[in-house]
Amino acid sequence: MLTKLNKDHAFFILMLLVFSLPFELIFSTIAMVILVLALLISYKWKEVVMPDFHNSYLFLFYFILSFVGVFYSENPVEATDRIVRKLPMLIFPLAVLVMSLRVEQRKTLQKVFVWSCTLFCILSIATLLYNFWAHNEYSHHYNFAQSSMYHFHFPYDTLYLNTAYIFLLFGNYGNLLKKILSLLFFTVIFLFGVRIGIATFFLITAVYVVLNIKKLITLRNVAFFGLSILLAFFLINSSSYLKDKYFGVLEKVGLVSSESISEIGEDYHNLSLREDLWLNSFETIKKRPVFGYGTYGEVEYLKNQYQNSGMDKKNMKLNSHNQYLTTFLQYGIFGGGILLLILLRSLYIAIKGKNIQGALFVIICMIAFMTESYLIRQKGIMLFTLFICLFIEENVFKQKQPVK
Repeated sequence: MLTKLNKDHAFFILMLLVFSLPFELIFSTIAMVILVLALLISYKWKEVVMPDFHNSYLFLFYFILSFVGVFYSENPVEATDRIVRKLPMLIFPLAVLVMSLRVEQRKTLQKVFVWSCTLFCILSIATLLYNFWAHNEYSHHYNFAQSSMYHFHFPYDTLYLNTAYIFLLFGNYGNLLKKILSLLFFTVIFLFGVRIGIATFFLITAVYVVLNIKKLITLRNVAFFGLSILLAFFLINSSSYLKDKYFGVLEKVGLVSSESISEIGEDYHNLSLREDLWLNSFETIKKRPVFGYGTYGEVEYLKNQYQNSGMDKKNMKLNSHNQYLTTFLQYGIFGGGILLLILLRSLYIAIKGKNIQGALFVIICMIAFMTESYLIRQKGIMLFTLFICLFIEENVFKQKQPVK
């Protein structure tokens, strides 16, 4: 059966992989392994012509640097585990280069991802409703709603949903469907309580409104916007967790008083914690700015820095919660330079090619990287690597046609 695999089968497997991304990691991992087998069997690699320069090469460089980082890391066992997680940085760029997908196929993958995230949202809300019905006696707990929803890790899930939101708004969908799915995505993102995620959602919405302002100024759309605002107020007032989460930001900029936040919220959603993490990460980087500490090698050094600065013991195991700082910690200026080159080059290509979806995806990743270290988990690596390779540079290479 394996010998009968062809290019169409490989693309179908890629669709399954994209569809599985928001769900349990095991599904996308299995799909990735099957995709590799399909490509090895069905493609004639000698007939593939690689472009002179492509973002895929930058991911390969990043993976090679991560592999080298294992050898000067002080924790080689954990470092090896991290390299396994980074395998998509090796597999996806090669797969995208070899498959040479058409524009129609790329659009199909975007639609698959939108419907996959839609199913994820429905499942997340369904589990919340079920837990509210089955375990109502615990519904008064502080973060009952968030812990009762289907999710992987809120910041990662939010990045996934905002990516799907970009594809939805700027894709070929009916206006009614856009409104329904937008409201669904907004509800789930808002309930997750990821502040940078909801800010990113508003940014995407603002860009879409500015670019389509003439056709969007209608009574129905104004009513829909008002409905969304009412929904937000309802969700905030129904959850102390959400109220503390979002009011904490308003309190930080002086728009509300600290009395608006509960005592548990002041500690649970402490914004100054990230500031401490970033400052200590920067101090640790200054000690080894060129090569860094290697893959997973920064952990103990960062922990010692936290301890020396007097941070609370319960926060000693936290990473820098900033992908830029984490990359500089691990691989110094070389790794940081490659990461910045991937982002800036991708943004330049997307803007030059008037690829609004690609440009927004890069921008929301750049924003998300400020508050989380997404590339230390396979979940973040898969989304970032695959979608940069798939949707930024389109049709920049072709397979060599066999000579007749």
